[in-house]
Amino acid sequence: MRCSSLLPVLLLSMLLTGCDDGKGDDTGDTTPDTTDASDDTDGADDDTDDGADDTDDDTDDDTDDDTDGTDDTGPTDTDTGGPPASFTTPQVSGVTARVNDTIGSVVHVIWDQLEPGSVWVEFSFEDGIWQRSPAVDTAAGPQEHLLLGVPFDTAVTYRVVNDFSATAQSDGPLLDVEAAITTDILSTRAPYPLSVSGDADGWDPDTDYVFLTMQDSDSGALCWAFIIDREGRIVWAWEMDRFTISMHAQPSYDGDHMLIDINTYWSGLFDAESSSVIRMTLDGEILETVPTPGLHHPFTELDDGSIAWAAIDRYNEKLMVSDPSGTISELWDCAEFVDAIGASEYCGSNTLRWDPRDDTFLYSFYSMETMVQIDASTGETLRYFGHATGAWGFAGLDQAFWWQHGGYFTEAGTLLLSSKDRNNGDETVVNEYSLDEETETLSLIWSFGRDEGIYGDTMGEAHRLAGGNTLHNYGSAGHLREITPGGEVVWEVDWAGDFMGRSTPLADLYALAP
Repeated sequence: MRCSSLLPVLLLSMLLTGCDDGKGDDTGDTTPDTTDASDDTDGADDDTDDGADDTDDDTDDDTDDDTDGTDDTGPTDTDTGGPPASFTTPQVSGVTARVNDTIGSVVHVIWDQLEPGSVWVEFSFEDGIWQRSPAVDTAAGPQEHLLLGVPFDTAVTYRVVNDFSATAQSDGPLLDVEAAITTDILSTRAPYPLSVSGDADGWDPDTDYVFLTMQDSDSGALCWAFIIDREGRIVWAWEMDRFTISMHAQPSYDGDHMLIDINTYWSGLFDAESSSVIRMTLDGEILETVPTPGLHHPFTELDDGSIAWAAIDRYNEKLMVSDPSGTISELWDCAEFVDAIGASEYCGSNTLRWDPRDDTFLYSFYSMETMVQIDASTGETLRYFGHATGAWGFAGLDQAFWWQHGGYFTEAGTLLLSSKDRNNGDETVVNEYSLDEETETLSLIWSFGRDEGIYGDTMGEAHRLAGGNTLHNYGSAGHLREITPGGEVVWEVDWAGDFMGRSTPLADLYALAP
């Protein structure tokens, strides 16, 4: 007999004592079981309806096979159709942190996750400003997240965050208790900027950091690969071995690690046979070392992971490529190019860029003050710009580039580079050119740096930022500037003469982490 058909006096009794409707003893369930008699197929229940004395002898321990179509891995048993559990605190234990052994600004936060969910770590080293690691949907088990972008010798507060909204009920993200750790002290030999200035309102919003290399102008033998934030604080740094330098460090083509050239030529040994390129993640792990014999200046990566570089051969250079298997082949010979155009210059380069839009290399030679475009598949010389015999010329000699460095084709199809202001000039400027295919002429459409009084006699490059500003690297002048299209300097960092290699604007450090 069902409770609904009992006499009124029994209804009063049920209000006082509750109604036994055949529910089992599943202590994890949070709602009445309305299907136990008809849907429970585990065969362990002996439920019998014997009138008003209906009792349930369910003795199973939730080891049954679910029949409700859900995976019984959540915080509660779902075979009865009940709602998931409600969490009010993060489901974590054993939260600890440590500083990375190799990179003293990188912090590892480690804990055990007790329930599946979305997890991340929030952290702060400035009052009222919180950053976070990327959220990860994870199962229960050990977790490890990195805190990136923290300056050296800085106290950082952190807290683990859980979000169970996809698998359980919770009132938004749940924050664990806060804890703190201090990053390591950085060597006094590190390339600390002497001054940083600018107008934050004018900064490119997609550039939060800059990755670059620098050689100590005093010692001549110490070189660092490092990352600075907009305040000029060093937030990542790796000191290279003595008598090796990096001049063209850059993010990998796919953007998930860094490529750092180990140059043994310009470090003072003048022996390029031992040069190489390493693949490194931001936690200091070296993923691979790619031998690049002869590398004395630029290199670049292709979309398949091949590394191309300029290999010195006395007064000649050859464009070499190492494919993903490590097979090295010669693609292009500069001496043959020089002979073909009837010139007599030697071959010395400073920039090599691969362009995925047309599968070509742009290869810049300071020795000829000329940039050569080469088919990356065939090694054919397609065209060349500058001062060599037969090159594309300029709309006027006053528009010419001289001692050019760091050139590349922008998304708009213009040629952007760093240059002397004039032949034998004493200022470093950034020039941008449009290309006239019919007349094979370069026309200067934008320039900045004249009458600014900054000169770097070697290296240098320019980057067009996503918002339209330009980041100008002054090379050996040890100067970095961000300039608006209207010619306003909105960010300036000065190292006062330390030798600066290639620089790359970065939006997100976590892309370079393992």
